[in-house]
Amino acid sequence: VAKARADQLLAQYRVKDDDDRLGYLLMRAKLRVLTQDDVNQTIDYFDNTPRDGKDPDHQADAYGYALALMSAGRYTEAAPIVDRLLGYNRNKIAYLIAKAQIELGTDHAPAALQIFTDALKLYPQNPSLTVSYAQALLQSKRPQQAAGVLRQYIRGQAPAPELYNLLARAEGEAGHPVDAHQSLAEYYYLRGQTRTAIEQLNIALSLSKEQDDPYQTPRIKARLEQLKHEVRAEKE
Repeated sequence: VAKARADQLLAQYRVKDDDDRLGYLLMRAKLRVLTQDDVNQTIDYFDNTPRDGKDPDHQADAYGYALALMSAGRYTEAAPIVDRLLGYNRNKIAYLIAKAQIELGTDHAPAALQIFTDALKLYPQNPSLTVSYAQALLQSKRPQQAAGVLRQYIRGQAPAPELYNLLARAEGEAGHPVDAHQSLAEYYYLRGQTRTAIEQLNIALSLSKEQDDPYQTPRIKARLEQLKHEVRAEKE
């Protein structure tokens, strides 16, 4: 499954212009790290590649090496590599995310969150930055803020199911179970699991009634009816 997803993502990059070759190479390096079972083998692979130059191939191998080191918890070794990459392109999203993750990994959460805040001013509503920022906020025990970031993004986009799953986690950790179950319902619905989505909405409805929430209850009922109508239509 991981390999199939990797091939799909790489295919998306191949159809772009030659100017985005670096983006393709960075994605390929990242996927190599994510899809390998033995991180030490991945470190050895990148350790034997030329990665000291500015050309796209060298940058991608340096980026992959840094990610592999980070995956092994070796953040201090990865830091100078990412700093060098940022010297080539200080606004490259992949490098900014890696830098922020290094700050998180070395217990510098405020610095990491500031990197994301500044980056999102340059690239508002960027999906990779938004998800990474929300994950950083969760790691920093700021679930309410993470939920706010994700809700704002979702309002203006057609989000992937995983975003609703992450939002559900943030809402649950923030102490909003009704919202969490509604987000889980959307997650399952987008994955084609409408009956499971209905189960989540029923849980949300029950909790909403217990809390005597005059705003949530009608909205949940309306969404429930929509999904039930879809299920009935499928049977006809």
